[in-house]
Parts: sequence; C-alpha cells; structure tokens
Amino acid sequence: MKNAILFFQLFAILSCSSGQVSKKENKADLYFRQGGVYLNRNEYAKALGVLLKAKGLSPKRDDVLSALALAYYYKGSQSQAIKSLREAIKLAPKITEHKNNLGTIYLESNQFDQAEKIYQEVIKDLSYENSFLAYYNLGILEEKRNNMVAAHHYFSKSAKEGSYCVAYYKLGQHSLNQSRHEEAIGHLKKSTLRGCFQNPEHHLLLAIAYFRSNKKSIAKIKFKEIMQNHPESNQAKEALKYMSRF
Repeated sequence: MKNAILFFQLFAILSCSSGQVSKKENKADLYFRQGGVYLNRNEYAKALGVLLKAKGLSPKRDDVLSALALAYYYKGSQSQAIKSLREAIKLAPKITEHKNNLGTIYLESNQFDQAEKIYQEVIKDLSYENSFLAYYNLGILEEKRNNMVAAHHYFSKSAKEGSYCVAYYKLGQHSLNQSRHEEAIGHLKKSTLRGCFQNPEHHLLLAIAYFRSNKKSIAKIKFKEIMQNHPESNQAKEALKYMSRF
C-alpha cells in the first residue's frame, strides 16, 4: 500500500519532537519507533506486537493507532485496520494522512463508495502536500469501476499536483490503449523519471510505445537497455520477444 510512506513521514516528525515526557510515554515511544523499523522491513507480525504494546501504554496517540492500522492491514485484518484508523481520525481529525490511509484500505478491500467519500475529504484539504496520492487512488478507483474518462481526469490531476511518475505511467497506458502513440510517449518518458527510473515496467511500456509508433530504432535501443539493466525481470523476457520482430 503506497500510503505506508505517510506513516514514516509522521515517524520522522515524531523523532524531532522535544519536551518532557513520562517514563510510560517514553517507553511507548520506543515501541512506536521499533514498530516503524519492523514495518519498514516488512516484518509485520513483529510490528503488530510492539505497536500493541505502544497502544497499551499510550492508547490516545493517533500516530500509534495509524501505524497499528498498517500492521493490521498487512497481516490481513482489514476490519481491525479500519477500526484503528477511525480511532486515529477521531483523536486527530486534522491529520489528513490518517484519512488518506483509511481511503486506501477501503480501496484495497473494494469498498469503493467509502473510499471515494474519504478521498474527496482528503483533496479538500488544500494544505495537504500529498494530495497527488489521493488523486491517483481515485483514478485507480474509477478504473476498477471501468470509468476511464474519470480515471484519466484523476491521473492527470495526480501528475500535475505531484509530478507523480506512477500517474504518468497510467496516463501513458490509457493513451497507448487508444493508439495515441505520441501522447503515450510523452507521458511514458515522464514515467521513467525520479522514483520510477529503476522500474522496468515503465521502460518496457515506453519501448512498446516507440515500437507501435514505428520508431523502431529508438524502440530497439530501449528494449536492449531493459535486457541489460534488468536481465532477470519478466520485462526483459518480453523485450527479447520484441527484439525477435526486428
């Protein structure tokens, strides 16, 4: 779940805080930090264990409840994750990250109406710096509903708001599916930048867009790059198939 990064932003903010805290709070804080480490390592059972201890010591901390929700989610307990996030939102209604995470859990569990309602609340917060994630997830939601016009709108908003490379990838997919090859190439070039640079899936779709637009020489270079840079990937196998067509 992409919104897991929002927890670690909160975690970083917490680590910079100062002031007097009780021994009980300090111990809860240590469990919370350890839970963050375990979540980052994908050790969800361990994360759940220490975060439950943190909650036992400090049951009114919204950051603990939000992190606990992620641990529950990754352990397959969506109902517990939703309950924990609702508690966090009740304690800290102005922390939009909690709402964004809740929307994502609803989306992943195919509760589309609930997810849409939450995401619409998220994008109304004009001070929220990660609104591009909510727009992207609304695009995914509309794709699942087979409403491609609305999906394209939200992916465009996501790309514009955060220069989000994954949103550009989805826009490229849509354009390519409609044989708008030049438009697809434009989007997919942007999808291979920044955090998506190492993603072979994005590079493969760009190469295919070049291939379909009859820019075979550029496509050939891209297919070779995928095979060289990601030799063990499924995308390299797919690139090899295309290479046989030259």
